[in-house]
Amino acid sequence: MFREIFPDTTLDYLAYGKRFRVWARKMLRNKKLVPFLVVDANGNAVAGGSIWLREVHPSPRYPGTEQPYLMSMFTDPAYRRKGLASLIVKEAIDWSRKHGYIRLTLHASRMGEPVYAKLGFERTTEMRLILDQPRPVPSSPASSRSHGRPR
Repeated sequence: MFREIFPDTTLDYLAYGKRFRVWARKMLRNKKLVPFLVVDANGNAVAGGSIWLREVHPSPRYPGTEQPYLMSMFTDPAYRRKGLASLIVKEAIDWSRKHGYIRLTLHASRMGEPVYAKLGFERTTEMRLILDQPRPVPSSPASSRSHGRPR
């Protein structure tokens, strides 16, 4: 999944895999991770995704402090365009509703966004700052303005 999302980035997938397995096992034990899999006739997983029940702060618009987050969606390339991702998302939506949640969130890749949009997901205004990368110092408002009168 990450190789497709970040094709130009060198990532340590072996180390990531180890960290993810430790985290996922803990979340499964604590009933905070709900996996959804599609298997082929031979029992091989060909598509999957998970709901992570993550803790959120109290909000006047949302009654709980736990929110389902759809993550790690992936379909084997040989099985794409067969509706498997949509099937998983629909199952995740149904699961969330059955368990009393009123909102399901996710971060969509460019490839996945049409699947989610077709099922009613909307873009939000989330922003991000990567803290381990240098960033340019913003210029002051005065220095970025054009001097003189507009023509």
